[in-house]
Amino acid sequence: MGYYMQKAKRVKKLYDKGLPFVKVYAAVRDGDGFLVLKKTKGNEVVYDIAGGGVDKGESLEKALKRELKEEMRVEVDVIKELGVYDKMYREWEYKGEKFSIQYEIHVFDTRLIKRKRGKLGLKGEFDKQTEIVKIDKETLVSSVAEFRDFGIKID
Repeated sequence: MGYYMQKAKRVKKLYDKGLPFVKVYAAVRDGDGFLVLKKTKGNEVVYDIAGGGVDKGESLEKALKRELKEEMRVEVDVIKELGVYDKMYREWEYKGEKFSIQYEIHVFDTRLIKRKRGKLGLKGEFDKQTEIVKIDKETLVSSVAEFRDFGIKID
């Protein structure tokens, strides 16, 4: 089963129970900037903060640290939660059934402790056009959806 199908199966179980898809994301402070995922698709460049789904029984902080290790190969200190966005719904499909699930997105401010070498993300999660880059606060706030579209603020 591929990456998307595994994720779709998990999301479908949440949907069937009437639960939101709880996700955690982090602004990763590194000195005077922030580490983000830069995704290049043709001529378009998209900046994303790293994060992902919270596993059953997992705390938000533990999930955040796990996701950042998987996606960015970093260890962080969690400074504080910046906000929650729960007004987003996304269409999914699993075994031919389409459904729309509510997302509950928690965004955190973190500080980089250590960065390791290795591949980004889990197998099949990112394409070869994804890399970690450092951007300034102004670019973070104006370019990353969680700040630009959801109204999450950062000091």
